[in-house]
Amino acid sequence: MKFNKIKSQLPLIILIVIIIIGFTLRIGLALEIPKKFSGDAKNYDIMAKQFLDKGFLGYFSDKPNSKVTPTYPLFLAGIYKVFGYSSGSPFTAVRIVQAFLSTLCILIIYLIGSHTVNRRVGILSALFYAFYPPYIQSVSFILTEVIYTFLFLLYFWIQLKSLESKNKWVSLCAGAVFALAVLTRPMLFPLFIVPFIYQWFVIKDKKIIKSFVYTLTGMIIIMMPWWIRNILVFGKVILLSSGSGNPMYAGVFPHMQAIKAIINGFLTQPITYLKWFTVEKIYLMFKKPWYDHASMHMLLNMHYFIAIIGAVGIPLSIVEKRIRYISLYIILLLGIQLMFLPEPRYVYPIMPFFMILTAYILDYLFIESRKKQA
Repeated sequence: MKFNKIKSQLPLIILIVIIIIGFTLRIGLALEIPKKFSGDAKNYDIMAKQFLDKGFLGYFSDKPNSKVTPTYPLFLAGIYKVFGYSSGSPFTAVRIVQAFLSTLCILIIYLIGSHTVNRRVGILSALFYAFYPPYIQSVSFILTEVIYTFLFLLYFWIQLKSLESKNKWVSLCAGAVFALAVLTRPMLFPLFIVPFIYQWFVIKDKKIIKSFVYTLTGMIIIMMPWWIRNILVFGKVILLSSGSGNPMYAGVFPHMQAIKAIINGFLTQPITYLKWFTVEKIYLMFKKPWYDHASMHMLLNMHYFIAIIGAVGIPLSIVEKRIRYISLYIILLLGIQLMFLPEPRYVYPIMPFFMILTAYILDYLFIESRKKQA
């Protein structure tokens, strides 16, 4: 009896151990002496202080603008307000908070994997997330990756529960979290409609309209202050940000030699552009993990293992319904990213879905091997 009780609680025990180890790895980096930041990190720091000191949001400017969406600057401003910044930006506090958020992602990916397939897949997915080097390293950067991935995974989990329960409050929460994610990284915005189209046409769920309305309402409630601010300050409607298109144009022409329209490129050099927007860009995005850390070289093969094995799961989703939703988001997210510069950084929020597919395939192989031994 006692053995059976321990056995039934074993997945929970394993998950707790994984979370503790994952948090330890992250907090260790968070507590390192902060290095000097530049580029986006420096601009986010300035933007947060400007908001607290002068009451406006302006990226790389001494006047208000909407070049970037507000979630991350306001996230920083909140921490700065609590911990103070008169003697210097509280980067360590930011990194500690990001370490907690990244650790919560370990739990969320476990919930997603367990819900879509089974607890073994959930545990394996959590294990991958806990030890994947970029997810450990990124807590130390003053960039959007950690909070965006946390919000995106949280939205995905709540949306799964919303589609299942049709509960109006769950749907409202899904929409609200989606909005926070979009106000961190706007490129997610086109995917709002995806779950509802899938449920309507594939699952034939005609009751999904009510869930759609509540989710849309939750999103609008959170987005509305940003829209109103843009109308009042700039006199026009800016749904997301005025600067979100620039990376797309920079990613148009092969090898960044020039900037040309996508349609014109496909018409004049169809083979070159097709190759660039498929094979070449995907290779550049996945050829190495984002931000290599000298102390973690031994774990870098995990990146290639997850990317390759996870990719095998995408075509398998044609016959395996449980992973079809996961594969759909990988395809759509990659499709959006292929419009932008092919940077390894852009793979960061997609890798959790590759982890779930990799865990599924390993679990499938394990079950098949058990059947052969029986």
